[in-house]
Amino acid sequence: MKQLDPTLAVATRQRRTGRRHPPLLWLAIAAVSLMPRVVEACTASSDSDRVVLGSLAFAIECVAAMTLVGAVASRRFGLTVFRLGPWYVLWTSVSFGLVTIAWRHPPADAFSGITLVGVSRALTVASLAVPLWACGYLLGPGRGMVNAATRFIASAVPGGGVGLRNKSVPWVLCGVSIVARVVEIALGHYAYLGDASQVVAGSTPYAQPLSLLGECGLSALLIAAVDLVRHEDGRRWLVFIALLSVEVSFAVVSGMKGIFVTTIGGVCITFAIGRGRMPTGSIVAGIAVLIFMIMPYNASYRSLARGQGWALTPRDAVAMAPTVLNDTLSGENTAGAEGGAEESRLGYLTSRTRAIDSLAIVVQMTPDAVPYRHVDEILLAPVLSIIPRAVWPDKPIATTGYDFGQQYMSQNSAIYSASAISPLADLYRYGGLIAVLVGMGLLGAGHRLIDEAWSPIKDLSYVVIFVPLFFSMVMSEEGVRDMLASLLVRLIVLFLVMRFAYGGSRSRRLRGSTDLDLRECGDADFPAPATA
Repeated sequence: MKQLDPTLAVATRQRRTGRRHPPLLWLAIAAVSLMPRVVEACTASSDSDRVVLGSLAFAIECVAAMTLVGAVASRRFGLTVFRLGPWYVLWTSVSFGLVTIAWRHPPADAFSGITLVGVSRALTVASLAVPLWACGYLLGPGRGMVNAATRFIASAVPGGGVGLRNKSVPWVLCGVSIVARVVEIALGHYAYLGDASQVVAGSTPYAQPLSLLGECGLSALLIAAVDLVRHEDGRRWLVFIALLSVEVSFAVVSGMKGIFVTTIGGVCITFAIGRGRMPTGSIVAGIAVLIFMIMPYNASYRSLARGQGWALTPRDAVAMAPTVLNDTLSGENTAGAEGGAEESRLGYLTSRTRAIDSLAIVVQMTPDAVPYRHVDEILLAPVLSIIPRAVWPDKPIATTGYDFGQQYMSQNSAIYSASAISPLADLYRYGGLIAVLVGMGLLGAGHRLIDEAWSPIKDLSYVVIFVPLFFSMVMSEEGVRDMLASLLVRLIVLFLVMRFAYGGSRSRRLRGSTDLDLRECGDADFPAPATA
């Protein structure tokens, strides 16, 4: 079957509909982003006013960058085909821009050491970083690296990943993940469960392998979703619903909202690209469940499972989860924030989304109070991460968030909590503004590499590798060092998973795909995924 060029398909549909990006639209939006700065310069603005104006200017600047880099892909700025670059800069406009308006009056949940002046300076640093990120994305990593990355995934999915090796593949991966996560729960290493002091004090040779095997559950769900889109029937629907139920159940007992978001979001991306239309209803339903059920449940669950100086055993916490969930559904649990305090859901969502705080405190304290860190840490992180702890028992433990809380927020070392660190804030710790500008340029090139080599538009089976990277990079709350350290190992595991799922003989895969429907999508924003 002839391979469909998605880029050509998008261009053809754009000509047919007659709608294209105005070539200078991004420049017009960028000019508008200067207006808040002009107002700030022409008026005697207070610190609070400068924060509000800076937040608006940064948000509009990000929209201009999104328009510019999104034009590389298709109409609607590449958002409807889930390009990593446009979604990253859109999320940045919200988490660093719009949400920062809450700092017009210092939020009650913010660290008291952060000042309005520090927030304004952080917004300036972020504003300088966005153009460098856009330049890195537009220039890209080079054709050689894109070709190498394309060959990497092609070797995992020989022949185009049209059919599964065997219909039992999702069940095998799901079984492996269930066993791994049950063991993690028993050992107190799963997500939010267990005693955090043990994680900080030491690690074991099996902690990382168990965590990686546990992630096979998401891969199994995505593989089942791809199989369902390609060959929709009753049996595949039952498989998909069963695997989705397993992943949602583990997300509920994990105490981590991000696991729920990645699970539901990954399914929506798969269906959107595979069926050629945005699953608006599913997205709206998922957001409603997140705000009105998962958020209050998660807040109450975490406060009961782990408090200051104490923690329930993982078994007791898991046993308590159904009761907390039932109270949430019945309306008895009205907690809107961690610790059970009453707070509006909007206020809690804003506090959990706001990313400017870590950058503001770093800009205030580095390098005067806290010296710059050595760049070697970033460069060596991917290499050190692949060395098993069984080979290197004294390998340093990754406690970046815990250390950050003590260094910058005067957090008591007896409080075992990890503070969120944005990549922007972490880059500033390695050399100030110069490190931020260089690092953001490289980050933009990395995002372009993923979009060009591993986009599910090329082959729908690529969602197995694309979805975990998409959510971990778009909504990242970990430093650059930790992100790079986990990236190489994660790619190796995902490669092996895809090879296991789609690495059967070409003839067997083609026999299982005779009913594949390569259709011309009704929505011109969605080219059909290419396949062999």
